[in-house]
Amino acid sequence: MRRIVPLLMILLITGSCTFRKTRKVMSVDEVYTRAMTYFQKGKYSKAITYFNKILYEYPRSRYVDDAQYYLAESYLRSKDWDNAINEFKFFIQQFPNSEYFERAYIGLITAYISKTPNPELDQSDTKKGIRIARDYLYEHPNTKYREEIKALIRQGEERLALKLYLISETYRHLKQYRAEKIYLEYLLDQYPQAKVARKAREKLAECNKRLNSIGKTASTGKYNPKG
Repeated sequence: MRRIVPLLMILLITGSCTFRKTRKVMSVDEVYTRAMTYFQKGKYSKAITYFNKILYEYPRSRYVDDAQYYLAESYLRSKDWDNAINEFKFFIQQFPNSEYFERAYIGLITAYISKTPNPELDQSDTKKGIRIARDYLYEHPNTKYREEIKALIRQGEERLALKLYLISETYRHLKQYRAEKIYLEYLLDQYPQAKVARKAREKLAECNKRLNSIGKTASTGKYNPKG
């Protein structure tokens, strides 16, 4: 029995070594094919793993810019906005001559504008996305993606307009009508085409009536319960 146990151990070790030796190493073409297959199937987490594998293990391959772009796009479609922003920024810096360059800019703008959908929260990223979009259109006036970028700008501006409207509502509830007026006027000045603009005009008219009423009451010294 003592001789049998060492023999079994030798066989197991030998078999393990043989398995490691015969284990197939994927080529960069195979890795890229697998990454794209996962991407096209919407399995972005797995796609991210394989795109990263290309970037770290095959940094000089012909797939590097493809992998970097689709890595960022995978994060974007996963709604991982921060990683999408970082990866698109890196792509734009490193691959200015890539066929994906313009799409990368659209991805970056989309990530910034999509990051904070709640208008009640800080909209710094939305403003940044709009700024990047406007700068890009200024520098590339003939881009074939002009309408797509303009649509993203409108999306961001709608949210900014809604934020201003919500702030004006807060001041109205507090009966701070002068502050309400300031925000409504700013909204209409900056975003006159926004969906909420019509409602803002109506509220501004009501606000002006209140202020006029308060002013008349103050000048006559009479108490106005609706003030």
